[in-house]
Amino acid sequence: MMSAATRPEKGEVGSVEEKVLWVKDPKQQKHIEAMDGWNKKRFNDSTAAEKNGFFQDPKIAQRIRITDVPAGATIMNTMCIWVTKFLQGKYEKTKARIVGRGDQAPQTGENTFAPTVRFTSMLTLFCLAAMYNWRVDKIDYTGAFLNAELPEAMYARFPHGLKEWDADGTEIVTVFHRAAYGISTAPRLWNLTQDKGYPSLGYYQHKTDSCVYSQSFGQPKESTGKKLLKKLYQKKKNGFSETASVSQKFNPEDFGILGNHVDDGAFFTPNEQVASREKKRFFRKYAGTDEGLLTNFCGIRVDQHANGIDLDQEA
Repeated sequence: MMSAATRPEKGEVGSVEEKVLWVKDPKQQKHIEAMDGWNKKRFNDSTAAEKNGFFQDPKIAQRIRITDVPAGATIMNTMCIWVTKFLQGKYEKTKARIVGRGDQAPQTGENTFAPTVRFTSMLTLFCLAAMYNWRVDKIDYTGAFLNAELPEAMYARFPHGLKEWDADGTEIVTVFHRAAYGISTAPRLWNLTQDKGYPSLGYYQHKTDSCVYSQSFGQPKESTGKKLLKKLYQKKKNGFSETASVSQKFNPEDFGILGNHVDDGAFFTPNEQVASREKKRFFRKYAGTDEGLLTNFCGIRVDQHANGIDLDQEA
């Protein structure tokens, strides 16, 4: 079975996959410049989108002259990583990620551990989704780590091939106010940001898994008899936080459960209407793209259809 990220060996004649497979993912900008026009454009477009995304909000990052960097401050280098993504053998997208050289960043001694959702939690949620025909959507935030504030600014040079200079020839560098990818503390800071941010949307952590967040709306219908689902929300049992347990009871017709793995989320809801409403709330809080139904999550391939959900381990 083909993984969602597996690069196929070949594509049909004249297909997009055939053009994509003409080249390997580059290691440096000079490799892109040696490509044919079509492939060069897709890689350069992805790089420009990644780079420009930093500067859409001055709270995230700003361009400054290298002469304006405070004396004694560390200026770390960055690099660009390009990945061509496939979904079940079909070309999906070209992604560029500019990452900081974390080994060159100031070492603060801060905790860098970031929890991830337990595999048993996800299996339980997927089983419940299959039993009760829940909908499972993908939560994909744009530059997720950039939502987390850094305790102090970090300075970085643009990667080779993307450097900029002022009119007088002075090098332009980036000052990051938010956590860039590659910084060792970024996953931890993003995790803490979510822990603080989700309660404003009514989502709270489970005690047994700090990477599962839940919300339920309205009053449950007692006639449903879904005792197994109610146990997820019982106070002091099976892990819903005390704050959430006091404020809400499980309504099987209107709820949301998010299983979170760093910057990938699987979002469980009873139907499309609830999913659409809640995803809009998430993306107002943290910018993201609505990619619809979940198709894969941490090595699990998810097939959602009219008769329910099928799971399989990716090859």
